[in-house]
Formats: sequence, C-alpha cells, structure tokens
Amino acid sequence: MNRGFTLIEILIAVLIFGILMTTLFTSFQSFISSSTAVSDGMAQDERIRTLLGHLERDLGALYISRPPRYKKPASISDPDPFRFDGTQESVGGTLVSRLGFASLNHLSLGKKDIPGVARIAYHARSNNDNGIDLCRSDTLRPFDEPREGSCDPVLIHNISEFELIYVDQEGDEHSSWDSESDTVKYTFPVSVKFKITLNTGDVPKIVETQIALPVSREALD
Repeated sequence: MNRGFTLIEILIAVLIFGILMTTLFTSFQSFISSSTAVSDGMAQDERIRTLLGHLERDLGALYISRPPRYKKPASISDPDPFRFDGTQESVGGTLVSRLGFASLNHLSLGKKDIPGVARIAYHARSNNDNGIDLCRSDTLRPFDEPREGSCDPVLIHNISEFELIYVDQEGDEHSSWDSESDTVKYTFPVSVKFKITLNTGDVPKIVETQIALPVSREALD
C-alpha cells in the first residue's frame, strides 16, 4: 500500500535543501567578491600604467634653456619659464610632492593639436573621501600656474602618498629642487624617484620607480 512522506521526512528534506542553498550562496558570494577584487586590481594597475606613461613622456620631452640664452636670475628678474621646480606641500594634512617643469609633450584637450612648449605640473588636492587626488595640468604660454582647487584631469583618485625624490649628478637625493637656485648650481636633476601609495583597503598598494631625465644643464658658478 502506497503512503506519503511523513512530516519528519519533509522537515529533513527542507533542512538538507537549506544547507545546500546556503553553501551555494556562500560560494557564489565568494566568487563575486573575488571577481570584483580582481576587476578593481586591474583597474588600479591600468591607472598606474597611465600615470607612469604620462610621467615618462612628459619628462622624456623635458625642455630647458641653456646659456647663453639662460642667465642666472637677478633679484628683480622674473623666474625662468622653463625652470624645474619640485616642492612639497600640505594637502589634507598630508605632505605630498608637487612638480612643475617645461615639456614638449603638450596634450591638447581640444579638437586642434597645437604644438609647443607647455608648463606641466603634477599636484594634488583633497577629495570628499578623505583621500587625495593626483592631478596633471598642462598649459601653453603664458605659463599660468594651476588655479587653487583645479584638477583636470585626475590621474589617480584616492591616494594616501605621493613622493618625488630628485637625484643629482653625484647620486645624492633631495626632497625638493629649484633649478633657479645656487644650491644646485642652476642645474637639473639627472633622475626622479617616484613613490605613490594607493588606498586599497587593509593593505595599501605602494608603487615605486625611477625615471631618468634626458637633458641637463651644466653647473653655473
């Protein structure tokens, strides 16, 4: 004689089904999280490659003025428009590097590609996520400095550190550089060390590299 399932058997089946669904859901969530982490990592790597590409091309096309066109600045003269100016500034309570120089790697954001020597600056600003955005400005003559708060385009969003170290001909390292200063004999560094820290959760991602400058200027007494 056929009989149906008992209540106990049904409850056991429901319990087993629930355990299977929980296991599958947990595995699916883990897969989604892993996929998101991989996707975010790839996006960060792409932004880093873009940043390094900009730096290498900008510094690779570095433009400087040499004697007799270049003369040591007098106290009342305007600064050299093609100076190399590496400083540090406080952004959101964090000390970050700021770099300005002249380069032939002008990037036009308009429809016309206008060639020429541009004043390029890498600088940072605070964002609404309690982090720092790294920006790049590119200006043809007259070489106006970036406006306060300007950031066009943003190269990398939400970083915690941006440090540039300048290496001289003797291999000594400097946290700042002014090609208009007698301290460095009106020269340019031979290379720039680059360090950036990205906010990537519990374990920040640190990227370091060094870029050699293609041109220099003899020391002036």
